Amino acid sequence: MSGAAIAEYLASRRYLVVATTRADGRPHVAPSAFLLAAERFWLPVTAGTVRERNVRRSSYVSLVLAEGDDADHKAVLSEGPAEVVAAPEDRVAAEWTRRQGPLPEWATGWIVVSPEKLFTYDAGLPEAEVLGWTCEACGDSFTTHTGEAPKCPSCGSGSARMAAEPFL
Repeated sequence: MSGAAIAEYLASRRYLVVATTRADGRPHVAPSAFLLAAERFWLPVTAGTVRERNVRRSSYVSLVLAEGDDADHKAVLSEGPAEVVAAPEDRVAAEWTRRQGPLPEWATGWIVVSPEKLFTYDAGLPEAEVLGWTCEACGDSFTTHTGEAPKCPSCGSGSARMAAEPFL
């Protein structure tokens, strides 16, 4: 998906799945309401929950929004550092209210995720428009659409080669 298509898709959705790491190393995965604003994901949270404690201890999370089947399948996967803040910034609160309604009364804090990695997939795009790449600098795999310069979303390197195998 292009940047504009990703933004439009995320703006039209209210929930995603967030993965954190428990103290013993096991994953914790749960759905969450979210908003993408100011180039960050904002997720309401309640103090003392597993998710909130995990983010305070190990401040790196993964986010997944996937839906549909066959030609309607779309996915956005993101990873990045996160922090817990007391309240959203004023402009984020205003955007939340515009898109989602009133701020949740139960939220005692907000998890703010700054995406470092972003992977998207849209099965509805013609296959010829989607190209797979492997970054020669960091080894991560990513996709682009025909005409886009291959720049690695993980490390920013412009040094990539066409992927020889499927990488999902």
